Amino acid sequence: MKSEQRYHIGNKVHYLINKDLFDKGSRPNWSASTHKIIMTHKHSYTLDNGDTYKYYQLQKSNLPPHGNYYVSPPIAEAEPPPKVKQNRQSRILRHENISMENIQPQRR
Repeated sequence: MKSEQRYHIGNKVHYLINKDLFDKGSRPNWSASTHKIIMTHKHSYTLDNGDTYKYYQLQKSNLPPHGNYYVSPPIAEAEPPPKVKQNRQSRILRHENISMENIQPQRR
């Protein structure tokens, strides 16, 4: 069986953060900073921070090569929510043969 390396020297990766037993679930699983692989062994990799990790403890970074930040995709214009409540009220009033002129505004 041929062993194929998943990562190569120079790849930027995030490493897995070990959680304790009672850590919050909202704590991130992966490191926020990216690190460069400087040395490879069969299935373990040494990063530029000096620590060694197995292949399953690393995740390739999706950051652009020119910076250490995340570029979010453009956000599409959101459509305003439909006026469901107003349409429902007008349907009910039409069904009861009540005109909108006969309704007084509610005072709070």
